Amino acid sequence: MLQTIRDKVSGWVAKLLLGALVVVFVFWGVSLQDVTSTANSAAEVNGDSISLTTVQNAWQERQTELQQSLPGEIPEVLRKQQQDLLLNQMIRSQLIQQRAGKLGFRISDDDIAKAIRSLESLQVDGEFSRDRYASALLQQGMNEEQFEAQYRTEMEVRQLQNGVVGTVFITPSELLRAQALLNEQREVDYVVVPASAYVNSVKVSDTDLTAWYEANKSGYMTPETVDLQYVELRLADSAAEVTVDDASLRAHYEQIKDRFTSEERRHGYHILIAIDNDVNDTDAKKQAEEVLAKLKAGGDFAALAKQYSKDTGSASKGGDLGWAARGQFVKAFEDMLFSMKPGELSAPVKSEFGYHLIRLDEVEGGASKSFEDVRAEVESDYKSDRARALFYDKTQKLADAAFAKLTELDSVATEFGTAVKTIAGFTRQGGGDLGSDSLAIEAAFSEAVLEKGENSPLVTLGEERALVLRISDHKPPTQKPLDAVRGEVLASATEQAAKAAAEQQVQSVIQQLQAGVLQWSVLGKALPAVPVGKKLLGRNAEGVEPALLQGAFAVPRASITNDKPAYRSVALGNGDRAIVMVSGVQPGVTAADAGLTSVRSQQLSALGSNEFSAYLLELERTAEIERNPAVFE
Repeated sequence: MLQTIRDKVSGWVAKLLLGALVVVFVFWGVSLQDVTSTANSAAEVNGDSISLTTVQNAWQERQTELQQSLPGEIPEVLRKQQQDLLLNQMIRSQLIQQRAGKLGFRISDDDIAKAIRSLESLQVDGEFSRDRYASALLQQGMNEEQFEAQYRTEMEVRQLQNGVVGTVFITPSELLRAQALLNEQREVDYVVVPASAYVNSVKVSDTDLTAWYEANKSGYMTPETVDLQYVELRLADSAAEVTVDDASLRAHYEQIKDRFTSEERRHGYHILIAIDNDVNDTDAKKQAEEVLAKLKAGGDFAALAKQYSKDTGSASKGGDLGWAARGQFVKAFEDMLFSMKPGELSAPVKSEFGYHLIRLDEVEGGASKSFEDVRAEVESDYKSDRARALFYDKTQKLADAAFAKLTELDSVATEFGTAVKTIAGFTRQGGGDLGSDSLAIEAAFSEAVLEKGENSPLVTLGEERALVLRISDHKPPTQKPLDAVRGEVLASATEQAAKAAAEQQVQSVIQQLQAGVLQWSVLGKALPAVPVGKKLLGRNAEGVEPALLQGAFAVPRASITNDKPAYRSVALGNGDRAIVMVSGVQPGVTAADAGLTSVRSQQLSALGSNEFSAYLLELERTAEIERNPAVFE
């Protein structure tokens, strides 16, 4: 499938190094492929099925990510929210794919090949790397056909998205209005009320404590653990097996000989007799021959270049072109320059610009180091290349052997002459020699490994390790009794009560300020903090917490007057509360020639995003969608 692309992209099949590249070519955060027609589906979208297995596998990956960022079990509310979000993402992916197909968006094989070659994540020193491409595919558990098909779909979807986003526009008056709003400043003062100031004044009864524990039981669980067995291969072990002989090194030298050849550069001069509206081809050639005769008669090249050459870049410098490598001049000129010997003067050379008289002064580079000169470097490169090839072959055989045995690793270890390694108490945050590697965690807690007891697919850790693993024991999370976590529960319940007390006090103070009972100048008498002082702030003012700025600019402009400031309660990220007072507004400056390019870009980006979101919502509204309510059970 897509052999043309593979010929263009892959060329010869290299022996590859397993890499730790992360290649993400997805839309809405999920795979665009693996959508199959089956009765066992997660959803039906306009008659097309989204595979139940695909959704469950995607949920397993997302669940692993959530587990790594949470101290205990995923709260049920968050679990349900994330499951709904995931399924909706996949449904939208399918909808947009269907629409792209219906509208006839198509990507050619050449376009896919060029796109893949241009991906920075697949390049080394600015050039496409077949090794990185294969390593990335291996890391993602995909083959070339799957990746190319997925990337084709993504590019088609992107065409459709760009078509929708490209329709947005903004009028000059709207642009100036947006600029004014972005440049607006507000006179702001605020006071931060720390929740910690109320810790000693709040009381948590046994009833409150029990209620808190019951409401947050999922946060007080023993961690889920598994005992792992794994068979591991390392690049260093493969390197130790590589043997070297003179013939192999010489053959390798011939393959990489270009690395030891310095780029040839030439320092030339020229006189251009241009062909233009005033000078035809015949006259230009005749003049070039006349100037050549003067040069051969001993004429000064620099003086004649200044007199006759129409090349404005070099004529004033006596025709000096400086040092140049191949690829910098038009073909006819370059072919002559790189065929001459130092000191030689050329006959007239015709190019699209006219006739050139070329003089070559100096040549540097272009020499190759002999095999003997670079033997040590060639040997090191050969060993590294062979080690990577051997390592790659072994890892593929390891993956095949683990799949063939499926439920045990002892015979697999014996086949590879190594031992089964173990890790006890491995959690969703990792553990042991595998650390917190996300791929190892994902494999260990995948459905096939955790629930079916099967060996995992190949897992790559960085560029030098690969393994397969299985679970020998699984301990599900268990509820910790209240008595065992009483101290933790009390601290959390007290902290929550303190935050509630701070919020209640802030609301009370705002009511008093609005009623005129309390003055801002004496706020320190009612709160355990004092205002920072009035400041004129813009929307992106530095040194001020974003939540405070958002609160200040969320106050309707009409409610802000000089004699009656507006007040707003703001929740800060650390649990503290703040009261923001907005007492004045300074309109933003508008200027048709100042900063409008940036504003236009921001506004069009926002409008384009909103337009595409509306487009997706309309696709959903008019689609026939049936969700499987048991998809995550």
